[in-house]
Amino acid sequence: MLAVISSGVLEHVHENNMTEEEALAEIYRILQPRGYFFCWNLPRKYAFVEWLARIHKTSCHTHLYTKRQVLALLRKQGFKVRYIGKNSGVLTIKGIRSLLALFDPQTQFLLDYYISKIPPFSWFSHHFTIIAQKPNCEKSL
Repeated sequence: MLAVISSGVLEHVHENNMTEEEALAEIYRILQPRGYFFCWNLPRKYAFVEWLARIHKTSCHTHLYTKRQVLALLRKQGFKVRYIGKNSGVLTIKGIRSLLALFDPQTQFLLDYYISKIPPFSWFSHHFTIIAQKPNCEKSL
């Protein structure tokens, strides 16, 4: 495989009696050398939205992640992390959500994406987005 995409899935592997390590090992196995693993919508442990969901007992995520945990999981399986960033979540803040409603969906997405990079708004970012690569496994002569 040239690439594998995980969108809101990795945090749910425990529901199928699997660990993240096992899932990532299988992804690593099926990727060809220099293949990419794209992962987004991986919920952050300290995301404001997750905090609110736990208070209201509406969270569907039993597993949340820190940047350090994500990096450790990927590196343990042999991946090289090419990018890791926080994104989305600004739209969940009521006042900002109503302001963004004035724009078309594409502009809303772009504004949410870029605003979520700026402190203090970055504290509200809900997810990690990750690009990891399987190294070239060929031996050099």
